[in-house]
Amino acid sequence: MLGNSWSAENVKTGNAPRPSGDAIGDGDPLGVYTKSADSMMASFEAPGALGRMVMMPFGEMPAAGLAGFRFVDLIVHAWDLAKATGQDTDFAPDLCEAALSMSRQRMANMDRANMPFKAEVVVPADAPATDRLAGFLGRQV
Repeated sequence: MLGNSWSAENVKTGNAPRPSGDAIGDGDPLGVYTKSADSMMASFEAPGALGRMVMMPFGEMPAAGLAGFRFVDLIVHAWDLAKATGQDTDFAPDLCEAALSMSRQRMANMDRANMPFKAEVVVPADAPATDRLAGFLGRQV
C-alpha cells in the first residue's frame, strides 16, 4: 500500500518523500489497498506520466522505470505471501518471465547496496519463473 501511494505521488511530483507508518489504521485493508492501487494506476495512466522523471533511492529515472519496478515488486510480494502461507508459488508464468527479464536488464549494472534486494540466490534453471525471480531478487527459495 505504501509503495502504491508513494509511486502515485512520485509520478505526480517527481520527488515524493517515502511514506512510513501505518497505512491502514482502523480502516478496511482491502479497501485501503484498492484505493492505493487505483491511485497509482491513475498516476501512471495520466497523459505524459511515463516520460516524467522521478527520484528513486538510487537516482533519477523515467516514471516508466518506476512502473516496471512496481510491476516486479507486486509480483515478488505475491510470491512472498504464497511462500509464507504454504501456497503454490508457480503462478502467472508469462508475467513472471517478463518480470525476471526486466529485472535482469534493469539491475545488470546497479549496486544492490542501494536497493532493497539482497545478493542473488542460485535457483535451478528449470524452477518456476516466480521462484527464479524471487531468487534473483535475493529471496531464499
